[in-house]
Formats: sequence, C-alpha cells, structure tokens
Amino acid sequence: MFKKIGYVVFAFFFTIFRCFSVNEKKVFCIATHDSSSEGNIGIVVDRLKKEKPDIKIEMLRDKDSFKNVFRFFIQIPYHMASSKNIFMDNEFMPMAHLPISKKANVIQLWHGTGTIKKFGLDSEKGQIAKRAKKCNEKI
Repeated sequence: MFKKIGYVVFAFFFTIFRCFSVNEKKVFCIATHDSSSEGNIGIVVDRLKKEKPDIKIEMLRDKDSFKNVFRFFIQIPYHMASSKNIFMDNEFMPMAHLPISKKANVIQLWHGTGTIKKFGLDSEKGQIAKRAKKCNEKI
C-alpha cells in the first residue's frame, strides 16, 4: 500500500516536471538490478561517455530508495521527465503511472537470458503483475 502511494507521488512530480522541455543531450539510466560498471547500464554509460562526451547522464541506482525523500520524489522524477532517452535494466514500478513524453525513448536492457529465467510477467502475481504489465506497456 505504501509503495503504491509512493508510485503515485512520484508520478505526480514527474507529471509536473514533464511540462519542461526534453533535453536532447540528457540520458536517464535506471539501474535497479545491477548498478555496477559491468552491468548492462554500466556498459551503456561507459560507452556513452566515450562516444558522446557532451551527453549529461543521470542515474537511479538500486541503493536509491524512499529513504532519501527529496532525491527519490523530486530529483529523480525531474531528471527522468527531462531526459530524451531512458535506459532501464529491470522493471521500475513507478513507470506504470508515468505519462512518458512522445519525445522520449524508453529502452529496456534485459538483464538475464536463457531458459532459467522466466520471461515477462510469468514471475509476477496479483497487483504486482498488473502494475508490471502497465509498466512494460511504456517501453
């Protein structure tokens, strides 16, 4: 229940910040699965820094949480809403509530392969599955 309220608060601020223009030279990365330099997001960030040094990169890492209220509910939604490209390495449940701009690109970088990993919504149940499905519709 508290997480859902948090997602709605996050979406509220995102919606306000979406009124600002999208920065063509800004990328937002969501690394909630693996925030190391060896993870999918880390590899993309390293490549972007080498090939596009003028790009501004902002990140949400797995260590960011509701505990740092200002960062999670103000800074993160602002950076997401104003970024041209959003890279994700996992589901980010607030996405289910976000009105993503048509000017922005959301790119999901899958963090697992093979038959060991269940695909899509097979691993989710109940309300989490519904929210995950809505989240994935944004990608």
